[in-house]
Amino acid sequence: MPTKKSTSTSKSEHRFKKNRARKNKTKVNKKKSTKKIAKKTKKKLVEPSLFAVIKTGGKQYKLKEKDIIKVNRLEAKEGDEVEFNDVLLIADKDNIKIGTPCVSKAKVKARVLEQGKDKKIIVLKYKPKKRYRKTYGHRQKYTKLEIKKILTK
Repeated sequence: MPTKKSTSTSKSEHRFKKNRARKNKTKVNKKKSTKKIAKKTKKKLVEPSLFAVIKTGGKQYKLKEKDIIKVNRLEAKEGDEVEFNDVLLIADKDNIKIGTPCVSKAKVKARVLEQGKDKKIIVLKYKPKKRYRKTYGHRQKYTKLEIKKILTK
């Protein structure tokens, strides 16, 4: 008498079917999520109308009004007003003024929020096979500023 083949699936086949179903579900979810992301990114980002680039402490900073930035230590007390005359660029929607090297009659006014020190940076000097190791640390002093006004004239 011939043997009958059982219609039930083995455990390995069952696992295989489950895994395939899981993969199909995740693919569908990924497609939906990318559509949602695409819809969100279609919104236009509104850039501020006026910004400036200043130079202080050997660095350049792109600023707009009401920005809070950290710059190298300035000689000013908390609450004082600071004025930057080294304005390299001023841009307002359509008008762009580029200085050579600075824009004439342009100023940026800021208020000092705090004077402080950054996190400690550990510097390690090491020369292999010479028994030479030197470690020391450095904490950069900074001034935290809030930009009040960008004056063009």
